[in-house]
Amino acid sequence: MIRTGLDLDLYDFAYTYTTLLIERKQKKNENLDKEEQQLFMKSAKEKFNLFRASWKNLLDFEQNETDGNFIKMEKITREISKLKKKIKEFSEQMLKKVDSLEKNNSMDIEDETNSIFYLKLKADYYRYLAEISNEDDFPVVLNEAKTNYENAYRLCQDNILPQDALYLSVVLNYTLFLYFILDDTRLAFGIADKCYKSAISNLLMSNDKDPDVDVLIKRIEENLTIWKIELFDID
Repeated sequence: MIRTGLDLDLYDFAYTYTTLLIERKQKKNENLDKEEQQLFMKSAKEKFNLFRASWKNLLDFEQNETDGNFIKMEKITREISKLKKKIKEFSEQMLKKVDSLEKNNSMDIEDETNSIFYLKLKADYYRYLAEISNEDDFPVVLNEAKTNYENAYRLCQDNILPQDALYLSVVLNYTLFLYFILDDTRLAFGIADKCYKSAISNLLMSNDKDPDVDVLIKRIEENLTIWKIELFDID
């Protein structure tokens, strides 16, 4: 989806607003409510994707460049380095914010969904760090991402239904981590397939309509189609 300047300004404003809100909540030892959590997560992701999408595009360009223009390649390499630095800085800032929110959550816990939300956010940004980390840092951020995803997924299984948007978002991102970072297609497929079948079965018996759920289910379904071909050589 192409973002207009107005879209980006709104997300930037929303991210700034939630950053100030978090600072205020910290002083009062208060937790974000559900709507504030969603605003924080989505606005941060939109702002972050400006760096991550550009970084991925330049990596693809670098890998497929064949004209031998060394000056252009040096410029691309410098830009990739700058974007990696921005990704690292933003991810570390997000992790600090989430840590502070988790501390507030432990003082004023309503249910396990708050814990799941923060565990997932931490896992996501450790995953992004894993994508750009050097050999020395990679094992640490990899373990943090893996541990937080596993804990979030375990809490999902114990506390919320598989058709819940939070459950689906945990499964989607956890299985992407398994596939792209750990190269474990079989485990990614197994977790995604179990969640997908349970969610579809439960939704057939429910009248609840959540557009976020529809989007998440479609993305999980698309991944399952790709992974099924890889695992079982199905055309």
